[in-house]
Amino acid sequence: MRLPSKVTTYRESIIPLFPAILMLLDNQDRTVLSVFLKLKTAKWKDLSAYTFIQALDCLMFLGKIELKEDMLHYAGRNKVR
Repeated sequence: MRLPSKVTTYRESIIPLFPAILMLLDNQDRTVLSVFLKLKTAKWKDLSAYTFIQALDCLMFLGKIELKEDMLHYAGRNKVR
């Protein structure tokens, strides 16, 4: 897992992907592939599938996203703000 360390900078880690993924899921549920392709065409042109899956794993572990019927769902969307 690519977390910030002495060798890996913050920008090279998976953490900057977290807000980008959550912003894509803020308005609507999306498939895993559509989120990956949106990120790949935007800011992270060299994004690998392995790195993307690691970011999704972390967000699921933190309870921020859920996988429902092949769609990614932002778990914080339905809560009162």
